[in-house]
Amino acid sequence: MKIPLYNKGIGGTGVTRAGTLGPRATSGAFTGVGQSLAAFGKEADRIATDFFDAEAQSVADDANVKAGLEYKSKIAEFNRTNGSLSVAEYDKKFEQFKNIELNIARGKYKLRKDFQQKFDNNLEIIAANGKQLGRQETHTKGTKIKAQNSQDYMNSKIDDLVGTKDPVLRERILAEI
Repeated sequence: MKIPLYNKGIGGTGVTRAGTLGPRATSGAFTGVGQSLAAFGKEADRIATDFFDAEAQSVADDANVKAGLEYKSKIAEFNRTNGSLSVAEYDKKFEQFKNIELNIARGKYKLRKDFQQKFDNNLEIIAANGKQLGRQETHTKGTKIKAQNSQDYMNSKIDDLVGTKDPVLRERILAEI
């Protein structure tokens, strides 16, 4: 490949006498431009990548906030309407609920792979907090119902004791109490 030389054969001029550009330029005179262009390309690529990352981060942050609020609301509704009276029963129901809701959220908010893990972790933390509250509520509800049942049982036995005149039956009722 020949490099066109615009001052070929002119001889020394006022500009070339100082040695800035000889009558025959070398390829080195043009590689500096290429290197500068390559550096500019790298910098433009870095800027574009930074912009793309910042935009993806913004989308991921919005998704985390929106999905988090939706998920907290759904967990609160689940805990309010859950009919479990034991913690073990609650745990089974909550795991099923959590898996369904997490899959819905992942499908609704599709993020770049590097942001997806943070998104999943955020929802897992929300689920763990909601589960803990639900377990406490279930335990409290179960304890109250057991206490009420126990009180009802005692009231029933006392009524039986008061209403019974048979001494053998009275002894049996007292033994049960």
